[in-house]
Amino acid sequence: MSNELEAAAHCPVCQRSARKGRISLGFLWRRLVEEVVGDRRSLRVTFVDLMRRPGEVVQAYLGGEELRYFSPLKYFLMVLALSLLMPVPRVLDGMLANIVVQTGRFDLAQAESFIQDWNALLYLPMLLVLGLVTRYFYRAQGYNYAEHLVIAAYGWAQLSLLTVLGFLIANMTRDLPGIRMGSVLLFALTPVYWFWFCHRVFGQRGLPGLLRAFATLPCAVLLFLLLAAMVMAVIRQA
Repeated sequence: MSNELEAAAHCPVCQRSARKGRISLGFLWRRLVEEVVGDRRSLRVTFVDLMRRPGEVVQAYLGGEELRYFSPLKYFLMVLALSLLMPVPRVLDGMLANIVVQTGRFDLAQAESFIQDWNALLYLPMLLVLGLVTRYFYRAQGYNYAEHLVIAAYGWAQLSLLTVLGFLIANMTRDLPGIRMGSVLLFALTPVYWFWFCHRVFGQRGLPGLLRAFATLPCAVLLFLLLAAMVMAVIRQA
């Protein structure tokens, strides 16, 4: 009898706790726990499987199995919100600040402060650029642009989350040299994750596949900076 009651208390489709009557604080807490650390379609499961088998996560969504993991949009927006709450300095911040200074409306200190506070939103177009670049380099795979956006959303969100985690670990362990070096290593390995992500998702082996993976990120960065410079040039002329 208890098993029947337990089954009835969960949605038969997504296996999450069903609501009985009005919303309570207890229900909200249970749903929050399920969203973050649950065994099905949670932030934890999506993050862990993107580290272990990213190709399976991507194919699950592209194949219509949307109840296994967070959707790419949901995962990306959650990581974006986390990045806004905990701004993390990025390698491109200095270059972007110099481009902003060229408009003549900000000095370097103001530009750097603004970019550090809002870099998660400022780098949002990077997702669209990354989708274009991966579609070009992996056009033989037959994915359309929308499917490449799904791939880019999962990959870029995971890169951002790893960067945030590395920054938090570095701040919390600044007085512990050994652990601090581990956080620095995490920062250094973040691009390596992208190369491995491309390898697992697109399934290309050998030197050609490795070269494509290495080329995608620098090309996306250069294209993003070029677009940023064009936008700032238009603003300067306005």
